[in-house]
Amino acid sequence: MTNQIVAGVSVEGDSAQFVVLKSGELKTELFFIEEYKRTDYDKSETWFLKPLTTHSSKLTEKCKVVSIALDRKMVFTHTFPMDSMLTRDQQNEHLNWELSQLLPNFHPQDYISDMHVLQVHPDKKTNYILSVSVKRSLVYAIHDYIHTSSLNLNIIDATQFAAEGALLYNYPEILTQECVLVGLSQTHTEFSHYSNGHLTDYNFRQEANLEFIARFLHVFIKDKNIKDIFIHGPNADIGTLKTLRTGTSLNVQILNPFKRITHSLSVRNFDKFATSLQRFAPAVGIALRKP
Repeated sequence: MTNQIVAGVSVEGDSAQFVVLKSGELKTELFFIEEYKRTDYDKSETWFLKPLTTHSSKLTEKCKVVSIALDRKMVFTHTFPMDSMLTRDQQNEHLNWELSQLLPNFHPQDYISDMHVLQVHPDKKTNYILSVSVKRSLVYAIHDYIHTSSLNLNIIDATQFAAEGALLYNYPEILTQECVLVGLSQTHTEFSHYSNGHLTDYNFRQEANLEFIARFLHVFIKDKNIKDIFIHGPNADIGTLKTLRTGTSLNVQILNPFKRITHSLSVRNFDKFATSLQRFAPAVGIALRKP
């Protein structure tokens, strides 16, 4: 396996996280880490890519590829049952109908959507589907910005699903057990259930209250053999950890996206983020993602 050097960018509210990773057969190494705060002058929808220009000399000498993890506010996620006997064209028609019921003035040509099968129910000839949709205009704007920075766009995904890459890489034990990944934002919360490393359930709640999250976790994991719950995001701090452990009596831990990743001696600012490494989970995860 040849070494792959990729920049990962994630967006969370008004901040953007940047990493550059070198992934090889034996190890993964961090070459660059930084966080950028949006200012009043950042009016563009691609404001989070600005540091690609600011740090272009540091980035382009090490990598040519960028992967992006978008904030939940920039994408639309939806879960629904679908007839497993449908053709691909029929699946797309079903998805477009679902989205038309939920998005005002929806036009299929305005969105790029992807579908993932969460659960298969052969007895009912039904699949439980997760769809992720992003505006085509935003994807094109990201592509154009990255291209003008002499870089290539690799992957675009949502932060919650990008963080999956950091989870699977740094905690390989979950490949043989069940766990839940919780994305804690200041305005909402996302819940992902994994069984043997595969995403099998997803839920989103426009709620950030910890008491609500603790109660909902009990509902979300009902009838599931959960070993661990990992939290990440802006609200995933020690205080939140203690509250959720007390409120759920479960093994809750903060996701460390650098647990099995070394960092180059050239990275002199790593300690600055020592108490907020979990915020970089989507950036690390998307950088680890293979095309």
